[in-house]
Amino acid sequence: MSVEETGSLKLFEGKQQEITRQELVERVSEHVNRILRRNLYELKLDERQTFRLLRQKEELRRYLKEAGTGNLQVKEYLISFIQEFLLNGMKMDEEMIKHTFFFSERGSRQAAVRFDILLFLYKEQYGSGAMEKLIEEHGLLSGTENVITEEQIEHVYGVCGRKLKFIEQIELLSRKIYAYYKGLGAIDELRDMKIDGVSGGVSGKEGTYHSAWIFYHGRSVWLPFLDFEREEEMERISRNLCRYHQPGEISRKKGYLVHEMADHARVVVARPDFAENWMFFIRKLDNIPEVSLQQLVTGGHAEIPVELLKWLMKGCQVTAVTGMQGCGKTTLLTAMVGEIPEEYTIRITTHAGHARELARAAAAGAQQAGEPLRIFTAGGDGTFNEALTGAYGFAGTAVGCLPYGSGNDFLRTFGTREEFLDLDAQLAGGAVSIDLMQTNLGLSATICAAGLDAQVAYGIPKFRRIPLCGGEVSYLLSIVEQLCGHIGRRVEYTIDGETFAVDCLMCAICNGRTYGGGFCAGPEAQPDDGWLDVFIVRKVGRLTIAKLLSMYKNGRHFQNGQLVEAAKPYFIYRRAKAVTLCAADGRGPIIATADGECAPCEQVRVEVQPLAGRVWLPKAAYHRFVEQKTAASAE
Repeated sequence: MSVEETGSLKLFEGKQQEITRQELVERVSEHVNRILRRNLYELKLDERQTFRLLRQKEELRRYLKEAGTGNLQVKEYLISFIQEFLLNGMKMDEEMIKHTFFFSERGSRQAAVRFDILLFLYKEQYGSGAMEKLIEEHGLLSGTENVITEEQIEHVYGVCGRKLKFIEQIELLSRKIYAYYKGLGAIDELRDMKIDGVSGGVSGKEGTYHSAWIFYHGRSVWLPFLDFEREEEMERISRNLCRYHQPGEISRKKGYLVHEMADHARVVVARPDFAENWMFFIRKLDNIPEVSLQQLVTGGHAEIPVELLKWLMKGCQVTAVTGMQGCGKTTLLTAMVGEIPEEYTIRITTHAGHARELARAAAAGAQQAGEPLRIFTAGGDGTFNEALTGAYGFAGTAVGCLPYGSGNDFLRTFGTREEFLDLDAQLAGGAVSIDLMQTNLGLSATICAAGLDAQVAYGIPKFRRIPLCGGEVSYLLSIVEQLCGHIGRRVEYTIDGETFAVDCLMCAICNGRTYGGGFCAGPEAQPDDGWLDVFIVRKVGRLTIAKLLSMYKNGRHFQNGQLVEAAKPYFIYRRAKAVTLCAADGRGPIIATADGECAPCEQVRVEVQPLAGRVWLPKAAYHRFVEQKTAASAE
C-alpha cells in the first residue's frame, strides 16, 4: 500500500514536550489533504504511473468516506496508511515515539494505556477473540460486580504486560491516531472484538462522556478507565456511526437513529434534546452461536414449538420475538432464519470491485461443482460490469441485471426497464452469448467513449463534493466547465490498420447502443455480430454542439446502416474489429470512459471479443433476441 509521499516531513524536531494526540491527528489530516489536492499531471509522469496514482488517490478518498462504518478492510487500509506516514513522512524513530501522547502518558490515564497495550498483545495472538480471552483468562468478571477496575488492569499488566518493540509501538500508535481521526475513539478496538456490543454516554456514572461500557454474555460491564474526554468527541463518534449507507442526518428534529454498520452490527444513536447528552449503543451480531431450533428448544413435546417455528419461517410469516436483555432473542431469531428455504444467495457489495470478487468466486465454485449459475446484480451498469468481468471465462455462468442504478444502459440494447424489473420474467428468461470489448480500462459490454462526454463524466465527482451539488446539478456544472474550456482535440485513430488524424469533439466505440444514461450513440449496434460500430464526431463550434448533441442523444444520426445526410458533415462512421486512438496535439492524455470506469489515457485501445460474455435476459427480451438472431441467420 503506497500512496506516494510528498517528501520528508521533519516535524517536531528538537521538541521535548509531549507530542499531543491533536497534533498527530492534524498532521495526518494535512498529509491526506495534500495527497487529495495534488495535481498529478504536474509531476510529468508516464501514463502507467499517472493512472496508478489516480487509482490510489480515489481509493484513499473512498476509504476515508467509509471509515468508522465497521468495514475492517477500510480500517486496516487507513491504519497502514498512517503507519507509513509516521515512518516515512514524519521519520519517527524510537526517541521521537517516547514523546508522543500515548507512550508518555502518566497518572490517571496510565490504566487506559496499559489496557490498550494488553488488548494489542492479546489481539496479536487471539485476533478478535482478544477481549474474551483477556476476561476469561484473568477472571475479570468472576464476581458479581459488572465493572472491570483500574486495579484489575494494573494487576493483569504486571502479570503479562511487556515493553513493546518499536514496530509494535508504531502500529499501536497508528491505531490510536486512526481511532481519534476517523474511528470510534476510546472504544474503536473494542467494537471489533467478539463481544455482544459496546456503548457510550448511556450511564450517569462519572458523568456522560466518561461512560464506556461493553456487553458481554448478557452483562453490561462498565470500564471506568476509558472515557471520551469531552462532549465534542461523543458527538463526532455518534455522527460517524450514522454514516453507513447514508441513513439521513441526526438533528434536533430527528433526535435518534436506529441503523446498522457495514458488518450488520445494530446501532442506536441519540442526541440532545431528545436525550440528555450524545449517546450510542452498538449491538454486535458476529458473536452469536450457530445453533438449531432443536438445540434451543428442548424438553417435553419440544417438537411442537419447533415445527410451529419452522412453519412460520417457511410460510414467510411476520414473527416477533420478545424478552429481557441477554435472554437469547437474537440467537433464536438466527436459528429461525436458518429454516428459511435456501433458494437464492444474496450478497451486499461493500467496496469498489467487490461484485467482481463475489462473481468470480461464485462462478469458480459452480464450475468446480459442474453446475450452471445465474448471477443477478441489483444496481447500475458499474455493478453489472463488475459481475460480468468476474464471470468472464466461466462458460456455465450467466449474468443478469435488475436496473436499480442511475444509468442502466446495458438493458436498453435488449428491452425496457419494466421488463428487467419483472422478477417472474427474469426467472423465466434465458442465457445468451454476446460480444465484449477488451479495453485498457477493462472489459466492457456496451460502449467505450472518449472526448467531451468522457470529460464531463470525469469532472462530475469534483462538483459532487460541493454542498448541494449532487445528481443533475453536478452534471450540469461539469458540462458548463467543459464548454467554457478548450473544445475539441486533434486525435490519431487506427481502425483495423487504417490510420488517420482528425480534429474531433468526441467518439464512441459501440458494442451496445446507449451510454451516459440513454445517449443513443450506436442506434443499430448488434452485441453479437463480432463488430464494433465506431462514431467520431468532428470538432465544431459551440453553437453547433447543441444541435449535434440532440441528434446524437436520440440516435437520429444513423439509420439503415449508414449516416443520415444531416449527420455526414459532422460524423465519421466505421465498422471495426480493433480501434486505437491517441492525442496528436501535445495537450496531454485523453479522458476515456467504459462502463463507469473513467480515467486519463495516453492511448485508448479497444478490441472486440466475439461471444465472450454470457448474459441472462428476461423472458420477452430473450425471445426477441433469439428471434432476431434466427432471422439474421436465415438472411
